[in-house]
Amino acid sequence: MRMKSFRKVLVALGLVITSGVAAQPADKKEAPAPKADKAKDDKAKADAMPTGEALTAKLDDLDKQAKDDARQVNRLRLMAKKAKDVVKLNCVNDKLVDIKGLLNVIDLDRSKVDSEISADGRATAYSSVVTNTASVRALREEAQACVGEGLDSAGDNTLDVNGPDLPDDPGAEPEDFFESGGIEAPAFSTPFT
Repeated sequence: MRMKSFRKVLVALGLVITSGVAAQPADKKEAPAPKADKAKDDKAKADAMPTGEALTAKLDDLDKQAKDDARQVNRLRLMAKKAKDVVKLNCVNDKLVDIKGLLNVIDLDRSKVDSEISADGRATAYSSVVTNTASVRALREEAQACVGEGLDSAGDNTLDVNGPDLPDDPGAEPEDFFESGGIEAPAFSTPFT
């Protein structure tokens, strides 16, 4: 009796110890990111951002692209409304609400680019405009998928099917099953095979 309780205590103690060891956090020593790499990233971002007239022209192009995408989604909404398809209309309306919010953010960031004095602030606002314009484009493509347009970009959609000949074709004349050799004689049953 005493031995059984000793085993139970020993097993319980072993479980407590192993669970305590397993619960300890692993030592993670991450090296801090070198400041030289961050400076290189900032320099690359500043080099990628146009300046002066090129910046204004690029912002105008991005703004025009985003507004054209919004107009296209609005046309899709009108088409879905005219077709009285509630599912498509709800899907397109969801995308349109997101696009309108992104257009407001794009306008705000554009004004930040124009009014910001520091180069870092301008680069941040410019990258936000570029990212949000790409998001508007993606939402437009999703809205087109809701309505069923733009699905031809998936590539060649031909389907070739090669199936077996159907032996029990209901349109064909019936064969005599016994004459065609469809039945085989049963195999001999021996203990050696």
